[in-house]
Amino acid sequence: MTRLRIRTLLITLLLLVPVRVTIAQTLTSATVVGTVKDPGGAVLPHVTVHIRQPETNAIATTLSGKTGEYRFPFLKPGNYEITAEANGLSAEPVRIHLLVGQEKTVEVTLGVKAVQQTVEVNAGNELLELIEVQLGTYFGEDDIIRIEDDYARN
Repeated sequence: MTRLRIRTLLITLLLLVPVRVTIAQTLTSATVVGTVKDPGGAVLPHVTVHIRQPETNAIATTLSGKTGEYRFPFLKPGNYEITAEANGLSAEPVRIHLLVGQEKTVEVTLGVKAVQQTVEVNAGNELLELIEVQLGTYFGEDDIIRIEDDYARN
């Protein structure tokens, strides 16, 4: 009978430990959830979303799901900056402040990424070599025989 009670107690303790760890993480952290959309309001799947904590420069990255949703769990409370990008689209950084135990919803809207391209052309004077000019002609065996025949006739 004592063995049965000890087993029951051990099983109960083993089941409660993961619950306590999860509760502790939830009570000391925050979560950011949201949806990535285009300027027209349509959801965008498979978008790369970044969250950065400026004080530590720590960056976490995730991909939005099929319905454009993303989630960053277990974040330390503090200031964050959220950005997203996909195939020529990008979002302006969204700055937020997270509190302990908070689940904050942040919608991200992607727009056309500004493209800046610089073309540098360096023109020099050395396009043609003007000092040494040579002309040449190639004569094959048939050409030489024809020239000899023409010379012999004249």
